[in-house]
Amino acid sequence: MAAAMSVNIGVLSLHGDVIEHVNSIKTATKKLQANKLLADNVTVIVKEIRKPEEVSNELDGLILPGGESTVLTNHLTKNGFLDKIKSWTVNKNKFTFGTCAGLIMLSNTVSGGGKDSVAAIGGLDITCVRNAFGRQINSFEGKLELTDDNLAQKDPGIVGVFIRAPGIKSINSEAVAILCKFPEGVSSCGTGDTLSSAVGVRQDNVMACSFHPELTPDTRWHEYFVKEVVQRKINAV
Repeated sequence: MAAAMSVNIGVLSLHGDVIEHVNSIKTATKKLQANKLLADNVTVIVKEIRKPEEVSNELDGLILPGGESTVLTNHLTKNGFLDKIKSWTVNKNKFTFGTCAGLIMLSNTVSGGGKDSVAAIGGLDITCVRNAFGRQINSFEGKLELTDDNLAQKDPGIVGVFIRAPGIKSINSEAVAILCKFPEGVSSCGTGDTLSSAVGVRQDNVMACSFHPELTPDTRWHEYFVKEVVQRKINAV
């Protein structure tokens, strides 16, 4: 029998949709176990991350949730928190997932407010646009297409919840894979920029989407995330 293995997943818990991500990870883990897609010897532990020292080598996966990016920035620029996360995310044995504001922080280039106004973590060679789809009152749900087979699970259709969401203006490297897009293609946005159709991307051990998958009962993004975190820990052993 294989030795038991604990996998530690953290959700940055300074602001935003924290409990929704925690619950989505727990539900996703149960589904993976029920479908025999997660080994019986693996235990997934979800932690709420509030202090820099909690971003340690013991952590295997990290979610940067949606919320107000400037509020998150104010917290992260204190006590070396931002530098701690930046150092952690470059470890290829770890896996990071950002949603909405998380996508902004993980983008290498940010427009619509200036990079200096956002906690810059980087890792995704894309240019994102803040508030690309308008203000809070312009929030919407849209039909999306999953373009990664492992994520789609034989059904490419998914609904995305966009709340004062960022958009992806351009993908600046072939290393960036498109995981999800608007099926209608590119569109202009409130800032005057022309957007890429992509709303979900991945580059090696960093993944992000413009919308809020934690606000729907569809847990495929979190299942994908859990499987990736587990596999990277197995590979590192």
